[in-house]
Amino acid sequence: MIDLLAALVLTWSMPTEREDGTPIGEGEIIGFEMFRDGEPHATVEGNVLELEVNQDGDYTVRAIDSDYRVSEHSNVVGVTIKEKVKPPGLAKQRHKHWQ
Repeated sequence: MIDLLAALVLTWSMPTEREDGTPIGEGEIIGFEMFRDGEPHATVEGNVLELEVNQDGDYTVRAIDSDYRVSEHSNVVGVTIKEKVKPPGLAKQRHKHWQ
């Protein structure tokens, strides 16, 4: 039996307007901060809109603009990572079926 640590890729959309409704120009967003359980978890630069996570927690994202202003936190995404377990005998069953 092989146990593998699972992971999940969180993705988000590039914001198109500021909280006050004014449009965000192309290139104004320079990166994003990701938080896990309210604590800084990772910073991604540029227009990367995904990050792989492998820890349980409540995740949020904030956008950073070229003037280093940050947005409010996004909606919370709760993540629970479970181990992937290969069921015993699965390979043998498939092998018999294919013969």
